[in-house]
Amino acid sequence: MSWRSGRTTSVRRAVRGRGFLSPKFSNTARWLMIIIGRLYLNLFEGISSVKFIHQDRIASAFKDFHNGRHRLIFAFRHAAKEDPPVLMYAFNHPMRKRLRQGRKLSHVRFLYGRDVPNWAGGAAAWLFPKIGAIPVQNRGGNREALCLLRREMKDGRFPIILAPEEQVVYHMYHTSDIAPGISSLVRWGQKSGKPVMVMPLAMGYTYGEEPERFIRKMLSKWENETGFRLQHRKSGPLYPLLAEAADKTVSLLESFYGTAPMESTELPTPGELDARITALCAAVLSEAEKVANLSSEGSGMDRLFRIRYAGVDSLFPEKLDPAAQPALPRALLDFKALKAAVSIRHSQIVDVLEYIHMSYITPPFSAGRGCEFVLNLLDLINRAQGGDISSRFSPKNQKSVVLAGPPIVYDASSDEGMGRRESLDKITSDVKAALEQASAELEREWESIMLS
Repeated sequence: MSWRSGRTTSVRRAVRGRGFLSPKFSNTARWLMIIIGRLYLNLFEGISSVKFIHQDRIASAFKDFHNGRHRLIFAFRHAAKEDPPVLMYAFNHPMRKRLRQGRKLSHVRFLYGRDVPNWAGGAAAWLFPKIGAIPVQNRGGNREALCLLRREMKDGRFPIILAPEEQVVYHMYHTSDIAPGISSLVRWGQKSGKPVMVMPLAMGYTYGEEPERFIRKMLSKWENETGFRLQHRKSGPLYPLLAEAADKTVSLLESFYGTAPMESTELPTPGELDARITALCAAVLSEAEKVANLSSEGSGMDRLFRIRYAGVDSLFPEKLDPAAQPALPRALLDFKALKAAVSIRHSQIVDVLEYIHMSYITPPFSAGRGCEFVLNLLDLINRAQGGDISSRFSPKNQKSVVLAGPPIVYDASSDEGMGRRESLDKITSDVKAALEQASAELEREWESIMLS
């Protein structure tokens, strides 16, 4: 930044990575989390309340798990960054008395991204192992985690809870592809000789004020960030305003990455905007790969994870301590980290951009869809400015809901006559269908206002 503005830009240096944090459950740490849970949710996540739909299903599943009748996996729709702390609070605070049995606890064992403690800092690195959470790496080396998970599914102390869509997907009411990991968990659980129950959880949020007023307020914030002005922002129909905001945001990025289409005075159709976003995502990933010296192989998600983990390896090396190196090797490690930060900055844009779809808010759309859409546009700006999910705008006084869908149970007869691959594919398909059903029910139950 210019010295005249009085602002500076910090440059990330390479620091020693935290490595694999082995879970070492501590009931003291769990109680600390319970005591401060509500305060943390309110102050840091902006969540004022947590409601349940079909909580009897959760209570019944826990009771049977504690009695040794089945293994238990909770699969949650990871639509917002607030989801994990909301769920941890939900199981260990408002439902604790219903879920515990005798000396058994209401606790669940979370799976989380192995790189998260590097970004989240010392508090997360201290807490995660002590609540028994297991670090995993999507599409990467997982030997330590896999050994732990096999043991957990055989005779573990706590149910497993994970987000099978691999990452935050920013849509409460649209389910993305399911990663194959949950199928392996079910198969390992079946080897215990007991049935495996998978319970889908859908998460929902409201944003502290009347939805239409909230969306127009966020569009005003969008105008301030982009310099554009929307005609009739204060009173015009919402869908054209959101479509124009999406078009102009994408156009700014297209201009930067050199993929701008021919200018038009007409708003693009949803299909046209999708095509532009697909081309733009490919261009952004290519820029990230160029900086990181990576190949462009596999699906968009394969490329995104490859960029992410290459960046983590450069920013947080685990095999040496940059601070202990002589001046020149340290400087070169910092230079490598600088390039990694640039590469990751490109990929952070794709992380949100790929979820911008006008079809998600086809009129009439529920208030939650409209609020999510405008928040995603603001987050796209945040990522382009060098932010990440931790700096995503989070409204205050949000209300949260957790809906438990009908469980799926796999016993010894569930895969009779199937080959291994067919069985794994069926589990993946079943889980996606269950999550879609839970999300659809959540929208019916949670959303009472329709917009257009």
